[in-house]
Amino acid sequence: EFQASELEIAVIENVHEEVKPVGEIILSPKHIAENLDSNLFEDFPSFKQKSAEVGKIINKFNLQTKKLPRDRSGERYLFHLEKVVKVANSYLGLDTEQEDTSHTQRYTDENNEPTQGSF
Repeated sequence: EFQASELEIAVIENVHEEVKPVGEIILSPKHIAENLDSNLFEDFPSFKQKSAEVGKIINKFNLQTKKLPRDRSGERYLFHLEKVVKVANSYLGLDTEQEDTSHTQRYTDENNEPTQGSF
């Protein structure tokens, strides 16, 4: 049976959380890597390596709807909610209706209340 790594799960969950409110979104591997817990990247010391590994995971799971032309910030991908949910369910068996942010960072203020957005 296929067992996804913690990093692979975190990438899929992060893309799902980003696309869920809007239905479709353009994201870069750099953006996704910035949102993930740095402990997941122990084997990838540089930020460039982290971004490259996220890009490999996007391609491995065919998570994107379309690869877009590079821009000054690097690679870009278009994601549709339906495809991300399908991939999450088929490869990982994730219940994508429940919010699981165990692999993402959440910023809180002094009262332990979430600040604007969660990362």
